[in-house]
Amino acid sequence: MKIYYRQFVKSAISIWLLLIICISSASAHPFLWKATGEHSFYMLGTIHLPDPRITNLPTEVEHALQASTAFYAELDLSESNIVEIAQLMWLPQGKTLFDILPEPTQANVRELLAGINPEINLEMFSNQKVWALAVTLTLLEQQLKYPGQPPLDIVLYEKSSKQGKITGGLETIHEQMDIFESMSESEQLRLLDDTIEFMQQARLDETSVAEQSVNAYLKGDLDRLMRYLTSYMKDEPFYERLLYKLMDERNIKMTETILSLVKQNPDQTFFFAIGAGHFWGKNGIDALLKKQGYSIEVVSAN
Repeated sequence: MKIYYRQFVKSAISIWLLLIICISSASAHPFLWKATGEHSFYMLGTIHLPDPRITNLPTEVEHALQASTAFYAELDLSESNIVEIAQLMWLPQGKTLFDILPEPTQANVRELLAGINPEINLEMFSNQKVWALAVTLTLLEQQLKYPGQPPLDIVLYEKSSKQGKITGGLETIHEQMDIFESMSESEQLRLLDDTIEFMQQARLDETSVAEQSVNAYLKGDLDRLMRYLTSYMKDEPFYERLLYKLMDERNIKMTETILSLVKQNPDQTFFFAIGAGHFWGKNGIDALLKKQGYSIEVVSAN
């Protein structure tokens, strides 16, 4: 389980996209863009899963990464940051999920875990916070299927580090985690229950949340991907606020950081790897950049 846990933590650095999952390397990658304006830079919309169909980079992504001198993900993906993230996912000492989860929720989690792998039980995750358990459930099946394999963002970060590029993050850990930390216990329980229901429905449909997401991503259908991943969010004020914090509010901040970085470092060529959902809709990062005078074009393979 140590390998699984390490990969869970690495994947969870971009949790929100999985809570809200076939292009060949010879064709245009629909989620790789070049922004051109006062400065030029690359942006890749990612999905935070370890599936080799995603982590085997298309030619145009490899070329864009090689042509860049600086790599920025949503977070600085250094080992020390990953350790800090793990710490923020644990309940205070002396408290467990069994002190928080109602019996029906515990039963539903156990049933879901048994369907994924009969050897896994709720006790293995008893020290996690409620929102972290919701994340774990969405990631677990893929991590067991591809043990020890890093998600796309980590693959890109490790390649960039080995190539000696400047690396960094558009957000801090606490800017990301505060979205979940600010949720009340009842809101976290609501999120967990709805996530379980979402995953149970996928199982009834003889599929999984991850498989549906991967298929939409590989087909280059961002609208389909995001409509699916947000379909469990009920039309209620709680989810309206959550989606605004997860997407729109962060899009504005990340766009501001991107513009600041390229302006302050005109001698660098930047490659930004950001969850694909942040390019969705009228408030997506690409749309915000267009308002600042940038043109955005899909990068095709040479």
